[in-house]
Formats: sequence, structure tokens, C-alpha cells
Amino acid sequence: MENETIEITAESLQKAREKTPVGYRVTSEQIISTGEQEIVIGKGVTIGVAFEDARSRIPTSVKVLEEEELRPPTQRIITVNASNEQMARAKVIKEINYEEQLHDIQLAIPGRKKLLGLIKSPDSYKVTVIQNAIVRVTFKSEARIRLKLRKIPSTDELIVSAKKLKDMAYTCLYMQKQNMENVSDVPLVQLMGNPSELAIDNLRVLTTMEQIIDSFEIILADAKHLFPNNKAITEFQFLRDTVAIKCPTDFFCYDEKIKSVIAKLDTLINVLESHQYLTRLEQDHVPSSRG
Repeated sequence: MENETIEITAESLQKAREKTPVGYRVTSEQIISTGEQEIVIGKGVTIGVAFEDARSRIPTSVKVLEEEELRPPTQRIITVNASNEQMARAKVIKEINYEEQLHDIQLAIPGRKKLLGLIKSPDSYKVTVIQNAIVRVTFKSEARIRLKLRKIPSTDELIVSAKKLKDMAYTCLYMQKQNMENVSDVPLVQLMGNPSELAIDNLRVLTTMEQIIDSFEIILADAKHLFPNNKAITEFQFLRDTVAIKCPTDFFCYDEKIKSVIAKLDTLINVLESHQYLTRLEQDHVPSSRG
């Protein structure tokens, strides 16, 4: 029962999913690209620079649908009086809005000394403030998904696998009974005081049962995918919690939990065999196309 990972590309997610190979079921899906329209905003001192900014953030191999100019670049000159350039810059930054930026500052008129040079009037600065151009680029990439696939087994393979799990469960049942016989002479108080002793004896049983349950759920998922119109299969339920160990005393009745798994496996095997029998019966009665 092979497992594969593939990537599928298509115009949309739906069409990508429709390209899933026949004979496989999807066990997990990762969306790499949705295939929907996306927008990137670019900014720059000129329209050209703004478009370059936007395009630099667009993935390769996409289809550009539209390029729009949202706002042209603007420039204005303001005059600021300050004792030095640093103070002039601070004044400008405080006055302009968040979309503007200080582009250039030049000393226009130096301050004049007064009162025998004891006092100096502020310098006058010419400040260029610009507002970047803004553009919008709309593009669309192909949808891409990464799928983990499981090859759907035949009915015969499902039955064989379920019977193997049943045999493994019977082995666990025998081992569990042996474990209980080994601790039957040990007082319950002593076991409860040192549950690790009992847990170690049952570790192999518990580990094997976990493997059986994991495989059981996979077989059941395969069967439901293979026979979506068979209610006996699609409505079949198996609850993992029914065999969970929730407290140390559960070890003493774990054989009953194992028996419940065997019963569920028996039921699934019977359903699969019945479906297989009816299918073959129908095929035997299909009239030949010849003659």
C-alpha cells in the first residue's frame, strides 16, 4: 500500500484537486498557492521606480492582469528658519505628513549677526519635500497544492490486512492473559503502589495494540473511500478511546478492550466479504456483450 507525495498545478484549487490520480486517496493537502488574484502596492520617487518596486515583489511565472497608477509623485518647497541644519530638519519632519519625506535641504540665507556680533538671527533653509508615487499591480498565479496520497488497496487486500490485524489482536489477548496470571498472586495494593512493574509487563501488548488500532483506522478509511455508497461501511464507527488506558486499574480489564477490537475487526471483515460476494454475484449475472 504505497504512499506518495506529489504537487499539482492548475488554474484553480478545484481544478487542481480534480487532477488527483485515480486509485489514490488524499491523506493530507498543503495549499502552496490559491490561484486567486493578488495585489501588490509599489512606491517610488517616480512612477517607473514605483512599478519596479511592485514587480520585484511579484513571484515569477505569474500572469500580470493589470498595472495601475494610484498617485503621481509630488514635490513641494518649504522655507524653514532655524539656528542650524539639524534643527531645520527636526522642524520639517514634525510638520510634514506621514506619507511625505524630506528629500533635500539647502542653506538659502545665512543668519545675520546683530548687537556687535552678540546675537545671530536664524538661518533660512530651503527644504524639498517629496511624496512617493503609488502604483498597484494585480496578478494571478496558478493554483498549486502538495498532496500526500495513499494507494487505495483492493477489497481482497483490505480483507487480508484486516485478518492479519485480527490475528495480531488474538496474540495480544493471549499475552495479556499470561501477564495477568503472572501478577495474580501479587496483592492489588502492592501493584497500585508500584504500577510501573505491571506497566513494563504490558508494554509490549500496549505497543502492539497501538499499531493495530492505527492500521485499523487506515483500513477503515480506505474502505470508506473505496465504497462511498455502502452504508454498512461508511457508517461503520470505531472509537479509539474504547481501548485507551486511563488509569492503572484499566490493565486488569484490558483483555476486554482487546476483545472489543477483535469484535470490530470481525464485523468489518464480514461487511467487506459480503460486499465482495455481492459484487462478484452481480458481475456473474451481467450479460455478455457478445452474441
